[in-house]
Amino acid sequence: MAISESVGWMIGVLLSVFASWVGAASKLVIRKSWKLIEGVEETHLSYPGLFARSRFLHSLGLLGMTVLNPACGIGAMKFANPSLLAPFSGLTLVWVVLFSKATTGEEPTSVQIIAATTIVLGEIIVTIFGDHSNEDELSLDRFNDIYRSPKMVGYFIGFGVFYIAVTLGCKSPIPAVEKFCWGVSGGSIAGLLLFIKDSLSLFKSESPWHWQIWLFLSGAMFVGLYGIRCLSFCMKRYDTTYSATMFVVSYIFSADIMSLIRYNIYKNMESTAQKVLFPVGMIILLGGVAILMTEKIPGFCSRTVGACSRDDAKPLLDGEVGLGRTEGTRDERRSLSDDEGVNSKL
Repeated sequence: MAISESVGWMIGVLLSVFASWVGAASKLVIRKSWKLIEGVEETHLSYPGLFARSRFLHSLGLLGMTVLNPACGIGAMKFANPSLLAPFSGLTLVWVVLFSKATTGEEPTSVQIIAATTIVLGEIIVTIFGDHSNEDELSLDRFNDIYRSPKMVGYFIGFGVFYIAVTLGCKSPIPAVEKFCWGVSGGSIAGLLLFIKDSLSLFKSESPWHWQIWLFLSGAMFVGLYGIRCLSFCMKRYDTTYSATMFVVSYIFSADIMSLIRYNIYKNMESTAQKVLFPVGMIILLGGVAILMTEKIPGFCSRTVGACSRDDAKPLLDGEVGLGRTEGTRDERRSLSDDEGVNSKL
């Protein structure tokens, strides 16, 4: 039984909401896996057990991000336009704020709660006034015309130059540049995953043996997995809220730029209210994300330096010295060991 377009986009939205929850849970589990062995010496008696638990949680998080989350996302794209679905990745941050204390011990502040509320408000506006059209079938001729057009060729060239710069920036000696580039490295390339919709649409209307279908499917698998890999390494260096926030911001921008070029979403919007309130909703959503990005995270180093990436930096759990805890574990400090093994608190 065929599902009408007026109902289909709602199913896509529900699947995207569930995917965002899975994505948040996976990110928190991965962050928890790093925190378990953070600052624990390999020679300590407890290390083997903690390491085993860490690997299990890390694998569990990767399973959610590489299998369940993409499955829900791909299912959602069958029913709705990527421009409508991409902003729902912002809900990941809401779930992170709600559940970070229970999973990683990083308690959200009142500002973070306000930011999460702002994101939800933006999501509601985007859902109501976004592009509800859905291009479910695509002919091979139209597919070739789209991806051989100057604007699409220019898009891919521009993205390639941008991502080379991001990759080089991850090794920058400037801490702020390094942190920013690690933050956007995962989401910006994962945003290309939305091109999988065209391969699925082509698969539905044409022979499954066209090389274009398999090129796009394999490409979607690569960018998805590589984006997750970048996110995992970012969370190894920085806290969950910063890592997830930057991933979502870069993902939304990447996906929306693609949607503007590929789907020409404003052409499909029939009313003036849609054309005005959709970008307003996006601004509200990204405003909430920006608040989260600039808010200092309790229990995490207040420096902008990616301390965990430095050879001489050995970050410990909140308020810990070695394996023993000190009082006042909720201030924004992280213990670092210098070359002589003397701890100093930031």
